[in-house]
Amino acid sequence: MDPQTRQNALAVRALDTRDQWEEANRAQFERNKLANDIVISPVARTYRTIVPQPLRDRIDTGSNNLDEPRIFANNLLQGRFDAAHKTFGRFLVNSTLGLGGLFDVASLGGLERQSGDFGQTLFVWGFESGPYWVMPVFGPANVRDGIGRIVDIAGDPIQWILPKWVGNTPLTGVSVAAGLGQVELLDDFHQGSINPYARFRSTYLQNRAGELAQAAGIRIVPELVEAEPAPAPAAKKPRGKSKAKRQR
Repeated sequence: MDPQTRQNALAVRALDTRDQWEEANRAQFERNKLANDIVISPVARTYRTIVPQPLRDRIDTGSNNLDEPRIFANNLLQGRFDAAHKTFGRFLVNSTLGLGGLFDVASLGGLERQSGDFGQTLFVWGFESGPYWVMPVFGPANVRDGIGRIVDIAGDPIQWILPKWVGNTPLTGVSVAAGLGQVELLDDFHQGSINPYARFRSTYLQNRAGELAQAAGIRIVPELVEAEPAPAPAAKKPRGKSKAKRQR
């Protein structure tokens, strides 16, 4: 297969932008929003109040460092050996010079963070995306990425690297804390949109297209990404009745 044919084939199967499950997806989107409003957002506000910003920054950076082994494994599975080399270098540098990953020293040295997840890997291996899917709690995805997320969580290599006595509780705690730090952005996303569902979907498709393009080394542009609908035009005032014609 010549490079152009391969690129076209990859671009076609990258993302199914049709919302085939829209009714169910919108219902799940509202359930996710309800859970966020009642539970997640209040907890996140408390977390931001109690934990000072410098400490939250260190938790976020540490969480990113714990993701590096998973990114490294997927870089290898995708055949992206240069990305794997950079990811391994980042993990090594930040885990040592960065005091266990609390500081991103690697980026200062030019080792930029790479993308890498099992959804990407399935894409590179030839799996179709499947329909757009709003997952419980996790939010926007598609069938391929949903499976990828489950595999990434269950098979995260960091669980094999850390000593057994550490257990999963600290890892879960760091991940949850880092997630709480992002809830404010989601709240702003909801409040600043006239159609949050369409905005979340559009943003996911655009961001995911960029990540898949990086994995495959091609350019992918979702063609059917829904834009937010424009505000409805103001209703026109009814015109007055035309004057009766003068009689001759």
